[in-house]
Amino acid sequence: AQPKKAMSSAAVVVINDDIDDATARARQEEKKTSSSSAPTTISFVNLVALILAWWFFSVTLVMTNNSLMTTHNFEYPIILALLGPISTSASIEVVRALTFNNAIEDNNSIIGKKALESFFSPSSSSSYKTAALKALPTAACTALSFVLGQLEYRYLSVSAITMLKALMPIITLVISVGFSLETCSFKLAGSVAIIVAGTLLTSYGGEASFDLFGVILCFADMTSFALAVCFQQILLNGWTTTNALRAIAPLTALLLSLAMLIIDGPKGIVRAVYEMFAVGLHSFAGVCIFGTMTLWTSTAIVKHTSALWRMVLNQAKGLILIAASVIINHDIVTNVQMLGWIVCCAGIATYTMVKQQKQRHDVAMAPMVGKGSDSDSD
Repeated sequence: AQPKKAMSSAAVVVINDDIDDATARARQEEKKTSSSSAPTTISFVNLVALILAWWFFSVTLVMTNNSLMTTHNFEYPIILALLGPISTSASIEVVRALTFNNAIEDNNSIIGKKALESFFSPSSSSSYKTAALKALPTAACTALSFVLGQLEYRYLSVSAITMLKALMPIITLVISVGFSLETCSFKLAGSVAIIVAGTLLTSYGGEASFDLFGVILCFADMTSFALAVCFQQILLNGWTTTNALRAIAPLTALLLSLAMLIIDGPKGIVRAVYEMFAVGLHSFAGVCIFGTMTLWTSTAIVKHTSALWRMVLNQAKGLILIAASVIINHDIVTNVQMLGWIVCCAGIATYTMVKQQKQRHDVAMAPMVGKGSDSDSD
């Protein structure tokens, strides 16, 4: 009887040890999953450097495109928009081929050792299909926004479009709240409203002319772009910047190609390619480089901040350009525009304070939430 009793007690000990080991492994897997899905942190200095880089590359891209369209009379803006996503996709694949970047892996395993080893296998293509379906809303809204942005210039003046585009932060705030990306409060909405009011005053020139169909196109453009950035924020919640761009960039290029085929037709595409060779392919190298870097930095900003922050930073970039044009080019600014510049700066400062207060509140509440979950599990 005693040997049987000893054997049964030993079996119970073994079973308990197995349960403890299984529980420990489950907790480790849970920690890995939560840590992999948690948003990455970035230091303040690195974030400021990232924002400055985005401002530099985006402004340089606009100046390069403007030079090609005015100096060389290149009248195919969709081709210029295509070069950014195409060069971004190519750069990602070149980096993967040269470095065999096994360290970049996340839950989707788009980039990493497994995907690299079976890149041409059905399993890899099926995982990429899943990634493409997740990235399709972002790519579709991005392409739609660009096409509508080109059409609206046929019905509205530049000053009218600039004034209407001042409403972008409000549209983004509404969509972000609808997608539960932002928690709306009176302070947050008030700070965004101040930014919009200041931008409207800054862009006021007195000669804006409005057409109803053009206004509808402009609002559709702003809505689709705000949706694209919000979808991008949702996508980046579980993906790295590299993984997201590897899925978004080729889809955007494909949809823009289809849009150009519908708008310009095959003959238009042939003429555009012919004009590229006539101007010189080296002239488009800057568009590829600055387009790629603009996509990388803007996506990284959404990754480390939010869609609404990106829109606010875009307004701040406009203020810096106005100040630079006054200092460097000695441009004349009216009193109304100067007042708008001051109001917009005050709105951005207020928005930053509101976000910092919310961040401190969330940090203070985090231990209490953790204790509550622990007590529930107990």
